[in-house]
Amino acid sequence: SNPSEYMRILEAHAFAEHAPEVFDIFNARVNGFLEHYFGGPFLVNSGAFRFTRHVPEHVLQEREVYSDRWHSDSGPTSMLAIFVLLNDLGPDGGPTSAINISATKDVVRQGYTSRKESGHLTAQIENDPTRVEMTGPAGTIMFVNVARCLHRAGIPTEGNHREWLQFRLFPCRDGTDT
Repeated sequence: SNPSEYMRILEAHAFAEHAPEVFDIFNARVNGFLEHYFGGPFLVNSGAFRFTRHVPEHVLQEREVYSDRWHSDSGPTSMLAIFVLLNDLGPDGGPTSAINISATKDVVRQGYTSRKESGHLTAQIENDPTRVEMTGPAGTIMFVNVARCLHRAGIPTEGNHREWLQFRLFPCRDGTDT
């Protein structure tokens, strides 16, 4: 019944040892996009493998398991998250969803303050035209400024799961900041 039953994580410090190919995501195209986004070099600050599976409704009623309620992350607003699908994922796989910065500001100005909220503001977020869901074939990438955009994890339906990587990046001065 604790959340670790539903999620397995391998932290970034073990990537090089267990799965060095995860760094292949940072190819010339992705690096070019990131350098343009940040206006220069960037630092991969952290990363994790994640595996999410179905969570029974009675567990979800008791608590949030996968950050599945609309929220923004604490941290510098310069932080960018990269989500990478490791398996083909459709709507039943519990995709990550996000709305853009402008829509986030709008709903916050209307009074949305906490992932514990429900009601009309949550419905507004769910139906926002800027909302995107991360579905697609393995290798699909989604970039989200998680400190400035409301986002949430989805819950896979019974018999489905989601495998993914998450990296957190920051701008840096010369590509060697630690």
